[in-house]
Amino acid sequence: MDQVRTVFPSFKIEQIDTNEYRGYFTFEGVMMGYDEMHRDIWKSSNTVIKSGMEAGPVVLFNLTQHGQNDVIILSPFVQFMATSLSQQDNILQYGVMGSIKTIPANYNHTMILFYSSNRINDALRQYDGGAYYYYNTESGLNYEETLLSVHKKITLPFHYIQLDSWWYYKGLKGGVSQWKSRPDIFPDGLPSVYHQMDSIPSAAHNRYSALDTVYSDKYNFAFDHINEMSLPIGNDTLD
Repeated sequence: MDQVRTVFPSFKIEQIDTNEYRGYFTFEGVMMGYDEMHRDIWKSSNTVIKSGMEAGPVVLFNLTQHGQNDVIILSPFVQFMATSLSQQDNILQYGVMGSIKTIPANYNHTMILFYSSNRINDALRQYDGGAYYYYNTESGLNYEETLLSVHKKITLPFHYIQLDSWWYYKGLKGGVSQWKSRPDIFPDGLPSVYHQMDSIPSAAHNRYSALDTVYSDKYNFAFDHINEMSLPIGNDTLD
């Protein structure tokens, strides 16, 4: 599962000489790889990745510059869900994930090798700032103002937007207490923002319910008092 069915491209992991120091870090695991980030020196004796199916972008940087200048980022450019990477000895291999049994004709697999001379943080923002607004807004603006401002200024053909876990009410243990937009997030209400953004399709995040969910008075819930969570019984809460 963690191996690749095809190999393209591949990169040799090596330290060219004793005076040459390149560092790396990778993302791995749940939450877009944030939980298990891994870092070390880019040399043949190191295991750069720990599991291909859960691995993310690989970031290379110059240790002698303390990551302040040259940075390279390796990652898939398309077909993210079907692309994996594995390490065989000191070769880092990208390709179609190993569980794929057949590959259709004209299948397209593309990688991106992104370079920046503007240090690690700026390089990652230039590479992809898609999660910049995760629990973060533009300075002095709330989420409603931020979304409307970005939608107006960035002339891209957005197909949908995702409202993540920052938009609704949370209760005990961070669970959902009320799946409704908060006035500090959307002062004019979510429907108003939706229409001002040309009714663009939206995906609204939900999570486990809190013990103090406001919906327990109307619907049946199973309560886990040990883990301090609850779960609706049946689908009527979604009607």
